[in-house]
Amino acid sequence: MCDCSGLPYAISKVIDEEDKLLVATPKKFASWFNIAVKESTEVMSINRQAKTVTVKALPSGSESVIPYDVLVLSPGAAAVKPPLPGIDLPGVFTMKTIPDMRAVKAWIQSAGVKRAVVVGGGESRGLRGCTM
Repeated sequence: MCDCSGLPYAISKVIDEEDKLLVATPKKFASWFNIAVKESTEVMSINRQAKTVTVKALPSGSESVIPYDVLVLSPGAAAVKPPLPGIDLPGVFTMKTIPDMRAVKAWIQSAGVKRAVVVGGGESRGLRGCTM
């Protein structure tokens, strides 16, 4: 689980290590709550009667069936992108996740960015970016 409000600070290097953005790792979820977190995994099917989930590991493509006692569906949400001309141009980003932050950092480095325009302020992330 990411403290995503820190993403602008990681871009500006106020937070120098990505791991410091993580408030709970899969290992911590397991030890604290007995919850198995599956990352980089696609759910292929859910069998409610058998209480199993068929999953595919994205790196390898291998499938497995995992039993569950309680199933929590947490698909997240996509960032809102208004229907504006140019919204999909290179250098236009949404920033909601650590991979989003990595893309912004990579663009800044590769394009030699010195200035940016921040539109919106969702959860104050955009506003924090302005202070960097």
